[in-house]
Amino acid sequence: NRYPLYIGRVKALDSHDLNGHHFNYYLLNETKNDIRLDKTTGSVILLKTYDRELISSEHYLIMMEDESDNKLNSTGILTIIVNDVNDQPPIFDEQLYETNISEATKLGSTVLQVVASSRDPDSNGNITYHIINNNSHVSYFDIDSRTGVIKLIKPLDYEH
Repeated sequence: NRYPLYIGRVKALDSHDLNGHHFNYYLLNETKNDIRLDKTTGSVILLKTYDRELISSEHYLIMMEDESDNKLNSTGILTIIVNDVNDQPPIFDEQLYETNISEATKLGSTVLQVVASSRDPDSNGNITYHIINNNSHVSYFDIDSRTGVIKLIKPLDYEH
C-alpha cells in the first residue's frame, strides 16, 4: 500500500515580513478525509487513491495564518489534478463475433469488424487489435490493429 503518500507542499509568503514569521496551514471544510495538510510544513499527504475515471481533479479550501501577534491569514484553493493510469481493460462490444464467408470471397475483402472500448481516457484508452489464436485457419485472415477490421488474405478452399 502506497498510502499515505506525500504529493507536494503549499507555501505562504509574506513580502512585508522582515522577521521571518512562520505560517500555519489549515484545511477548511474538508469532510472527505482524502488528504492531510501538515499544519507547520504545508506538506500535502494523500490518504487514499483517486480513480481518474471517477474524478479528474479535486479542490480544497486552505487557510494560511501567520504566527505573529496579529494572526493575519489568507485563503486559497489547492487543486489536485488526477493523472490516469492504464487500469481499465478493453471490453469487446460483443461477447462472440460470428460471420459466414463464401470460398468465392475475394482476397482483401472485409469479412468482419470487431470493436472494443476502454474506460481509460486519452492514450490509455487506445485499443490495439491482434489475432492471437494459433489455429491454422488464422493464417487466412489479417486484422487492422487500429480499426479491428478483419480481411481475407489467403484464398479459401472448402475441400482443404
